[in-house]
Amino acid sequence: MENAVDKILKFIENGDDMGLIYVTTRDFRNKYIDSESCQKHEPEAMNDICTKDKKLFMKYAGYYWGFLASFICNTDNFKKIENPEQYADTYWLQSYIHALCAKGEDTKLGIVKGPCVGAGIYVNTPNFDSALINGVYYKKMIDFMINEIGFDKKQLNQMYKNRTCHLFIHDILKEKASGIHKMNYKTMYLCTRKYVKAWVMVYPCMFVPSFICSKLMKKYRKRLRIKDDIRINRPE
Repeated sequence: MENAVDKILKFIENGDDMGLIYVTTRDFRNKYIDSESCQKHEPEAMNDICTKDKKLFMKYAGYYWGFLASFICNTDNFKKIENPEQYADTYWLQSYIHALCAKGEDTKLGIVKGPCVGAGIYVNTPNFDSALINGVYYKKMIDFMINEIGFDKKQLNQMYKNRTCHLFIHDILKEKASGIHKMNYKTMYLCTRKYVKAWVMVYPCMFVPSFICSKLMKKYRKRLRIKDDIRINRPE
């Protein structure tokens, strides 16, 4: 976003040596206009922060955990990672790398107040099984962060629950509306069966007729002034 590079460089140059930095991110739809027209997610840091508290760091960075452009790694910390290629088939390579750059009780973590980065949000349906990638593999990555890196268990499990339920609702409806089905419902159920939120909000979506989903998505796109139809994200 506007002036973001100068803001980030100033933070790095004037701050302590940090293992990982989150640059505050906001969502935009259709074409990017400016930072003020973007949607922000609370909480959003009002000031630059340097901390050793991983829970505080994830309080601000958790919503975008997994989005590569929201994070900056310390090069020295990255070079210390043994065989980073071992995480290549996890589907969340960037997040394993980010977590490993934050490893250690004394590792400092940075948060650059925003807005800095715009994340484009589109009405696309994925070309992969969301239950597998956003359910099974994301949970493995979350468990790795808790058990190997020292992130807060309660916080990350809550983040996982909110994230999966939110994504699965949208993915089910979009797949039904587009007629393109990739999600394995059994896998999705196994990932979310212990969550009340899933029983109340996710599973009922599986029984909504496709023509109703199509109408709902048309209204949704119209409200957001999105002209394009639902399409496959990264079809190749």
